[in-house]
Amino acid sequence: MKNLRIVRLTFTSPLHISNVRGDYDISERVVHSDTIYSAIIEAWNVLGLNSFIPSSNNSTLGFSISSLFPFYFNKENNKFIYFLPRPASFKPSVDISINKKVKKIEYIDNEFFKELQKNGQLAIDEKNIKGSFYTQESIDSSLIQSNVVSRVRVPRSQGDAQPFYTERIYFKENAGLYFFLQYESESVEIYKSLISALDYLKDEGIGTDRHIGNGMFIYEIDDNAEIIHFTGIDTEYALNLSLYIPESHEKIQKSLDEKCYFEILTRGGWITTYPYLTLRKKYVRAIKEASVLKTQAGIYGKIADISPDRTKLPDVFKSIHPIYRIGRAIWVPIKIQANEN
Repeated sequence: MKNLRIVRLTFTSPLHISNVRGDYDISERVVHSDTIYSAIIEAWNVLGLNSFIPSSNNSTLGFSISSLFPFYFNKENNKFIYFLPRPASFKPSVDISINKKVKKIEYIDNEFFKELQKNGQLAIDEKNIKGSFYTQESIDSSLIQSNVVSRVRVPRSQGDAQPFYTERIYFKENAGLYFFLQYESESVEIYKSLISALDYLKDEGIGTDRHIGNGMFIYEIDDNAEIIHFTGIDTEYALNLSLYIPESHEKIQKSLDEKCYFEILTRGGWITTYPYLTLRKKYVRAIKEASVLKTQAGIYGKIADISPDRTKLPDVFKSIHPIYRIGRAIWVPIKIQANEN
């Protein structure tokens, strides 16, 4: 069994991803790895596969996943085009006439991404800039779209109905999102449990407002997953494809130097299991995807306990189950500049 796969999700209904504030009128554009980890664990809980659920923040899952990134299937050449997030270290020198276009690039296709990994730089050709995507392939630059719909919130008690707005994400035909699935050890049992979770989630949906049909998908698993370099590049630096929660303050300090680039995200939100829906999870900070640190390629990160402080909860909630945010991240090698030794 290969220990690396790609899982493609083709959505059959709109998608809404809430932000840390829980705003409905704006949907996040990135489905972070911790969201998918949580969805898998929730599916295991519903399906009775509790033996796979972490019992403590020192547990190991046996696998790691990336965040979700766009893909497009080009019917003309029967080819999947996979996009990766623009590395934080990528600061190309370009003519001022196209500088604004270059700044809008959010995703780079896997062929150009491999070149960036090996050389640390990429010559920008304006004809390859297609909206927020950089590729020489023929694609629709608006393959991800959104619209805002009005809805009404009806109070359970007396009171007037309150209108509100929700942004929903759509994908063009032949487009969707994918993630890398990497096993830390080969296990048929873990693979089967993940298939069970995906079979549940495709009909249950991911993201917000699943009860009205959001986030449903069909999925495909592809063994031909080495579309970028996971090893084999002589460099001291690596880029994360997942949200990363550092194991310790000391480790992150050792991973930083003047060549590093990173961004920190605050992750929080509401608990989604009954009867704790009115409780918030603890906030935790994570390093955003496409950051570049001085570290080796591999799998790093920890499982953080984000359960509410039980001493401050009403008695009826003190028996709440542990809640974890998984910050295990897949790291791939990348050079910072072409003349790096």
